[in-house]
Amino acid sequence: METNADLLAINDLKARGIANAMGVKIIGMLGILRLAKDRGMLKQVKPLLDELRKVGAYISNVLYNRILKDVGEI
Repeated sequence: METNADLLAINDLKARGIANAMGVKIIGMLGILRLAKDRGMLKQVKPLLDELRKVGAYISNVLYNRILKDVGEI
């Protein structure tokens, strides 16, 4: 496999493991939100995290709080 991409956006745990084993740099949905906030593309991440949880995305309380702390929202 040959690509010119810097990152592979993927959330599936099994696929992430395979990509890691192949040396592919990965980023998930939450990483994309953090990156967007860091680059000034989002004003807040918390409403999006809350909406993701509301529609059934599993985000542990520990991860939820860590992301909000990392982006300066708590």
